[in-house]
Amino acid sequence: MLTPHEFEKILKSSESFALDFKSSMHAVIDDKDLLNTAKLAKDIISISRIFYPLSKMTFFSITEHNAAR
Repeated sequence: MLTPHEFEKILKSSESFALDFKSSMHAVIDDKDLLNTAKLAKDIISISRIFYPLSKMTFFSITEHNAAR
């Protein structure tokens, strides 16, 4: 089972990847398909910013629940 620290590290690295992907897309925005990909990356980042705190809260809630047993 993952420790809270390991779980947080995984989530932060996925958000970091999404941000790197978005910045790399800005360099090639001339192509219409790539522009759509950049918009998709932006949506993924928006979702990850919502998902990250929720997953963190859920993980710690489950951990606390299991510890209380």
